[in-house]
Amino acid sequence: MEYFVNLNSCKHDPDFSKLISELVSRENPLKKLGIQGLTKNLMQKLPFDYFFGLKSLRILDSDINGFFCNSKYFQNIEEIEIQQMSDEKIEINQVIDEEFKDLRKLKKLNIFSGNVKKIPNSISSLNDLTTLGLSITENLPINLHYLPNLKEFGVSVLYENVVREDLLEKISKVKNLESFGYNDPFSNVCPDFKENLLGLESFTFDMLNVKELPSILPKMVNLKYLHLSNDLQSIPEWFINLRNLEYLTIEGLVDGKLPLFLKELPRLHTINLIACLDILMYEERINEIKNDFPDLKILGVNADY
Repeated sequence: MEYFVNLNSCKHDPDFSKLISELVSRENPLKKLGIQGLTKNLMQKLPFDYFFGLKSLRILDSDINGFFCNSKYFQNIEEIEIQQMSDEKIEINQVIDEEFKDLRKLKKLNIFSGNVKKIPNSISSLNDLTTLGLSITENLPINLHYLPNLKEFGVSVLYENVVREDLLEKISKVKNLESFGYNDPFSNVCPDFKENLLGLESFTFDMLNVKELPSILPKMVNLKYLHLSNDLQSIPEWFINLRNLEYLTIEGLVDGKLPLFLKELPRLHTINLIACLDILMYEERINEIKNDFPDLKILGVNADY
């Protein structure tokens, strides 16, 4: 069970010490902890002595400057999620401390924040890390390709001035991925991904200003899950190369048409169409798709924009 420290919920009892007292008085060891709305000063007052058994940590809209200097108390932690959706109470330039490298048992790390300006290069020493999601305001840490067990990797570009060439070069060095996601709402140039991504089983491509698809995609014959969110005009015929595809999600398909050659994909059982104008206007199109693809287990249609 997760214990959640939420300063925003203490409007009628703003006594932070009461929250801490409740936390340390728990009979069972703390395994999961959520933190929301804490300033740097209050973050440093958390009872770190009680965090030795912690497995999962969520930090929401809280100041993390200096927080991971206390990494010695997080030796057993396996999952960390950091989200900063609100600028209130948070310093603009957030830095994740070098001591982060000491979290040797960390397996999953997701950071979504436009305020985190520095992620230490020493993150490449987290040998047990299997899942990594990063929002990019400047560039990726170097040497991510040193992570020996990394299988799931996601990148979200949060600023237009990110140098795409440097970003793509670092991505090209990461080997043996099974899942990769790329989100860039600013660029109108389709990225030239390299052959290190050929073995992917899951690929999410989110670039709303791009009509094309990555040139490497027709060669990703191991794909089981494909999520496309861009200005795709129509589904190209080379989709029949994706013989292992099971799940297909497309957002914003302009012509709203599912060509019949998709029936040649023997494992495809789920299709989700999101924000397709053609289907929004004509309900009979949904029934038509069902008739065209009778072997589908799931047909999802969401016409909202």
